[in-house]
Amino acid sequence: MSGYARGECGTPESARSERRGVLLAALTLAVAALCACSDLPLQPLPSPTPTYTPTHTPEPTPTATATPTPTPAPTSTPTPTPAPTSTPEPTPALQSSVPMSTSTPALQSSVPPSTSTPALQSSAPTVTPTPRAQSYAEQLLSRSVEAMSNLSYFHFSVDALFESSAASGGSTLLVPVTFEGDAAAPDRISGALVLNLSVFALEMQIISVGGDIYTTNPATGVWELAPLGSVAVPNPALLTAGGAPPLVDATVVGEETIDGVRAIRLRGAARLDSLEGLEGEFETADVWIGADDGLVYRINSEGVVSLESLGLPLPNIGLAGDATLSLDMRFSRFDQPVIIEPPNVPAP
Repeated sequence: MSGYARGECGTPESARSERRGVLLAALTLAVAALCACSDLPLQPLPSPTPTYTPTHTPEPTPTATATPTPTPAPTSTPTPTPAPTSTPEPTPALQSSVPMSTSTPALQSSVPPSTSTPALQSSAPTVTPTPRAQSYAEQLLSRSVEAMSNLSYFHFSVDALFESSAASGGSTLLVPVTFEGDAAAPDRISGALVLNLSVFALEMQIISVGGDIYTTNPATGVWELAPLGSVAVPNPALLTAGGAPPLVDATVVGEETIDGVRAIRLRGAARLDSLEGLEGEFETADVWIGADDGLVYRINSEGVVSLESLGLPLPNIGLAGDATLSLDMRFSRFDQPVIIEPPNVPAP
């Protein structure tokens, strides 16, 4: 009996088979545990579809030898589940809040409205360049200044009437004066001046060159160099200087014909002081300008002058103080050459 029992149970063959059974049972338990554990990690990896679980169930058989190593892998897989929790939308919300800080650049971009100040500065110059359109009268005067400045010679005729009270008796005297001659640009004139009185006429020759005025002595007829400022006669040659026109604030009166030439008559504030020798108070004046050539054909004005300032022998005939002067100047023979030279003055 004892030999049979040892032959059945104590033989190496039976011990080997027992170990195989134990190993097979352990292997079966390990496979069952592996399948039970593998169901948990396989579902989170392909996020929504649980269909992957049946596909991975047959694979544990070849990996039965590696059963110890896969078991820690599922334990590590639960950590990804907190990882999604660590990536909640608050963190992107904080990141999106960073762009909200870009509102400060928007505030910085609002600084450019300060550039409105240069815009205001640039708008200031735009006010000045708005030129006022010239009137027709101003255009004519501008044309006449240019046309007269292009002349070299012309003829002039001045008719003046002095109205003054006599030095004695207080009666009113009318003294007509004529001054006729030629002008050469820029400042030379030569003419004869005549004072017509009721009983006699006083005549003298006048030449003006470069500011020097030469006159003949009314008694002897000899040429003399007049002291500076002692004689004041109008110098029409200064119309060729191209300076200011004889009128300001002019308006058109109408159209007339002078010596067969169509002329435009203008009226405005007189500026006859440019003619030198007519230093007085001339309020208004009329000027006739050629409609086609822009030349001045006539100037008419009236004002108050000082008789002593003229340097003429008017006090000798009882005229002194201020007098009303009516002045009419006519111009013709444009650019007809003349020769005007200083006269021979005898040595004193």
